[in-house]
Amino acid sequence: MRYKKQVFRNLVMVSQLGISVMTPVFLCIFIGLWADTHLKTNIILPLVIIGVLAGCRCGWQTIKMTLEAGERDERQEMEGGSREHDQ
Repeated sequence: MRYKKQVFRNLVMVSQLGISVMTPVFLCIFIGLWADTHLKTNIILPLVIIGVLAGCRCGWQTIKMTLEAGERDERQEMEGGSREHDQ
């Protein structure tokens, strides 16, 4: 059962990581293209850089939260297992 839980958690983490990294990049590209066509500016390159940096930050936060949740679950399982063993 633990193996299935770990596989599911990893699959969710990869999916969430991809979405959280690509969303800011695509949003900044879309805004940059819209500004370039409608406002006749040349702002897409700075927005792409901002989008990549924001995507990296979101990815870092996602990984950090997922790893912390995994460690917390492992600690709870260890505490629960030692309590069952003591009884």
